[in-house]
Amino acid sequence: IAHWQLLDGTFDIDACVKDYETVRALQRLRQPKAIDKGQQRQLLYAKETNPNFVRLNAQKALDGLKVRPAGSFFIRPSSKEKTVIMHYVFAKGMIKMVEIQDADYRPRDDRLSNVLKIEVVDHHGRKVDEEYESVQEIEARFLDPMIQNVQDAQAHRKFNAGTEDMVKQELRDALEKNPKSIPYAFHIDSKQPGYIAFSYLTTKRLKRDWIRITPSGFLHKGVPGHTDDKSYKRLEDFLNNFKRQSMKSKTKPKPSGGAVPAPPSSGPKKKMSAAMAAAMRAAGVNTDEAEASSAAANVPEALPAPPPLPAGWQSHWDPNQKRYYFTGPGDKRTWVPPTPPTAPPPGGMPGMPPGPGGWGAMPPGAMPPGVMPPAHGHVMP
Repeated sequence: IAHWQLLDGTFDIDACVKDYETVRALQRLRQPKAIDKGQQRQLLYAKETNPNFVRLNAQKALDGLKVRPAGSFFIRPSSKEKTVIMHYVFAKGMIKMVEIQDADYRPRDDRLSNVLKIEVVDHHGRKVDEEYESVQEIEARFLDPMIQNVQDAQAHRKFNAGTEDMVKQELRDALEKNPKSIPYAFHIDSKQPGYIAFSYLTTKRLKRDWIRITPSGFLHKGVPGHTDDKSYKRLEDFLNNFKRQSMKSKTKPKPSGGAVPAPPSSGPKKKMSAAMAAAMRAAGVNTDEAEASSAAANVPEALPAPPPLPAGWQSHWDPNQKRYYFTGPGDKRTWVPPTPPTAPPPGGMPGMPPGPGGWGAMPPGAMPPGVMPPAHGHVMP
């Protein structure tokens, strides 16, 4: 408190505190702000001159992209090392994002390098890193072919431009008109940019498959653990394969004469329980005669001899149909006896012309096919 006595009576302590707070606020404004990694990445590529590259105000550029035609795009820095992001219009109002690896980026150049990589799907359905030298090449070899495939899908005769509910209703109407058919349609789901949906309706329920649009064509997404992904150059190729698979499921081969039953059980017959025997005796039934008649019913009847079968086939008697059915390799079943292999003609070896002793008989002194005559000085046993 003593030092305050040195100040004169005109000194205003409140005004001094206000002046101090003002000066500190100015000092804080002049100090650089701490920025995170994502903000630091936005400061990169300061020397990039491509008009489609956006360093700042990416959200504003994204809002403007939503009203532009399909194929429009811009590229911005990413929070990942040596990576930039491309946003492009997949279809009206639908934006798709793609990562581009800038493999040869150098901070001193501070612009896009000439080694740009994008993960794409080739004709065999395999994911590979496709390399590009510039943004112009990405636009020509990656973006333009993909947008062309989207437009080809939209121009397909089975494409439905309606909403998801409209597609479902049209498929139901088509199935009602023709219950034996499988109506189907291609359409776009606004929640899945980069894909087109293939919906088809069976008598059981509505099913949907997803087809990814790629620069090389159309990739049908398989079911994990059941079917693999498969790539098609045209949607018509996918459709033809779908029809073939549908026909196979409808026309499964069945043996003539009705369905072949499973092999009958050969387990032993159970004897009458003591409780059952007591109940039958109380009702006046002779249990000895009942068991004898049951045993007589279980005596197998004499069966006709089965026909000769090829190797690997077995015959089984069906007591209901009173005939044999046959099982063979690969779990095959049929009522029709399989044809056994043809035996060689009697009287000689197959493939030999008729001789004096009959068809296939070898003439005197002739050697069988494939048998060499003995060497000189050796006598055949």
